[in-house]
Amino acid sequence: MIHNNSYASYGQLDGLNKRCRMVVSALNDLGVATDRRLKNHLNLPDMNNVRPRVTELLKLGIVEECGTELCDVTNKTVRKVRLAIGTNQMELFQ
Repeated sequence: MIHNNSYASYGQLDGLNKRCRMVVSALNDLGVATDRRLKNHLNLPDMNNVRPRVTELLKLGIVEECGTELCDVTNKTVRKVRLAIGTNQMELFQ
């Protein structure tokens, strides 16, 4: 049975731009990721191709923060995010 929140999220994904959809797909593949991991997974040239999309998805409730870790590139603490809905329910969006 699919949770009502999943149906609501499905409707939100329908109106997302291509880059947001790419981030959702990457999180579906990776499970949990930092912004840099998402950038690398998607082969994007710049962190600014990912960060605004992650923030947008956070505001929509499609992804959620799930901790922090030390970035091996910048040596700064960075956020980790994951999909806010069950990964198995992502089949609805493909």
